[in-house]
Amino acid sequence: MEDKPLSRAQRLYIALGPLLFALVMALLPASLFELGARVAVGAVVWMGFWWITVPVSPAVTAFVPIVVNALFGVLPMGGVISNYFSEIVVLLLGAELLAIAWQATGFDRRLSLKVLCVIGPSATQQIVIWFVAAGGAFHGAAQAKRRAAGNLGKGGAQHWLEPAFPDCRRYGCGWDD
Repeated sequence: MEDKPLSRAQRLYIALGPLLFALVMALLPASLFELGARVAVGAVVWMGFWWITVPVSPAVTAFVPIVVNALFGVLPMGGVISNYFSEIVVLLLGAELLAIAWQATGFDRRLSLKVLCVIGPSATQQIVIWFVAAGGAFHGAAQAKRRAAGNLGKGGAQHWLEPAFPDCRRYGCGWDD
């Protein structure tokens, strides 16, 4: 994957994030807001601006509180960093890394085409199947530290999908390839 150079708008938005932070820090009266509150509001404005304009990856935007806290020392750093390693954040990081790898290798497109081949062009069938798949994923996640991945593996998917699409083998979208 090649990185594209940043556009003029992206560079402007990157610079505006910290400037908005500084502006909020300057405009909020110190008599009404102590330093920690001004820093927090400024960081929220900075992050909100970057989330809306997306000049950098949302993953980069998510690290703004660490940088701001390192500069201003509003909270103990251990408490801030520990929030980034909760189970859900590690799960989302793993999902993001998988998505990056899938996109880099083209697996995302191959998987999408295979799923469309199996499910077909019907929007109703696609919605039903994605709900079934999401239910399987939810069920797998609920089985903490068990063989959750097997629920959506080839056998699990075949078990759920084949009765709904009995002729998928005939069209070359079968489970044997």
